[in-house]
Amino acid sequence: MCRMSILIAVKGSLSQGDVRSQYNHVRDMALGNNSYPFRFGDLTTNDKYPLAEKLHHGHGHGYYLGGKENVVKKDKSPIYEKPLEQMIDHVPSDTKISLVHARYATQGGSDITNNHPIELSHIVGAHNGTVIGLSRGNRSDSHYILGVVNQYMSRQGNVDPRTLERVLIDNIVEPSSAYGGMNLIVHLKRKGKIIVLCSYGETVVPTRRGKEYYHMRIMKNGERVYIASEDDHKKVVPQGGIKRTENHTMYIIDEKTGKIEEHHLPKLKEAVNRKNKESKKKEKGKTGRQKTSSKSNRKAA
Repeated sequence: MCRMSILIAVKGSLSQGDVRSQYNHVRDMALGNNSYPFRFGDLTTNDKYPLAEKLHHGHGHGYYLGGKENVVKKDKSPIYEKPLEQMIDHVPSDTKISLVHARYATQGGSDITNNHPIELSHIVGAHNGTVIGLSRGNRSDSHYILGVVNQYMSRQGNVDPRTLERVLIDNIVEPSSAYGGMNLIVHLKRKGKIIVLCSYGETVVPTRRGKEYYHMRIMKNGERVYIASEDDHKKVVPQGGIKRTENHTMYIIDEKTGKIEEHHLPKLKEAVNRKNKESKKKEKGKTGRQKTSSKSNRKAA
C-alpha cells in the first residue's frame, strides 16, 4: 500500500519549486495529513494489522526525474524523515516528469530493492496496492507487475488498451491468489506517454473510505498535469480542473500535449471479481476443513 504521484510539464520544464511542492504533497499523504487519516481498518479486516491505527507509509521512498537524462534515487527512510534537500539537491533544467513514491510494504521485503519507482528497460513505474501470490522470493508483487508491463512494451509500437487489458488479466489476475489493488503510474520512456491505471477489488475492501484510498486524482491546467493518490488541494497545480479516477479504468497521457485518453476495462473488472470470488470460496473451504479437523481431534482426545 503506497502513496504516489507524477507531475508532467506540458509547457516548459519542472523547477526545483515544482518538485518541492510535489514532494511535500507525497510526504503529507504518507503521514495521513493530506485529506483523510486512513487507518488500517479502512483497507483490511486482517487483525495482523493494527486496525485502529493511522496508516503511515514509512517503508522507504524514492523519485524519478525524466528529461534528457533520467535520474532515479531511492532511500530506505520514510519520506517524512528525509529533508527534500538531502534527496533532491538538483533538478536538471530539462526535467519534464517527476515521479515520487512512498511505500508501506505488504508483499516482498521492506529493503530498498523493493522501493519505487522501479526502472526497467522500457518503463519507469510505481504501484499502489497488493496482488497476492505474485511476489518471488524477496521481490515484491510490484516488481512482477511492472515486469509484465515492461515485457508488453518491449513488443509494442504503441499502447493498445484492449491488448494490455488482456495481458494484465492473463499474466497478473489469473496467476494471483487474491486481488486487492493494482493502481499504476508508468512512464513509457521511449513513447512519450504515461499510463495510469486505477484498479482494485471492490468486494475485498471493507469500507467506503478504503475504496476512496484507491481512487486517484488527476489535476491539470494548460502547463501541468498532476496525477496523485489524493487531491493536492491546489498546492501543486494552483489553478485548473480535477478529476477522480474510476475503478478498472486506464488513462493514457501524452506528455507533450497533456491530452488524456480514458479507457474503461470491463473484462479486467470481470476477471478481478471472479478471482476474488474464487479466493473467498477457497478460504471458506479451508476454514471449514480446519473446524472439522479441530472437532475430530477433540473427539479423539
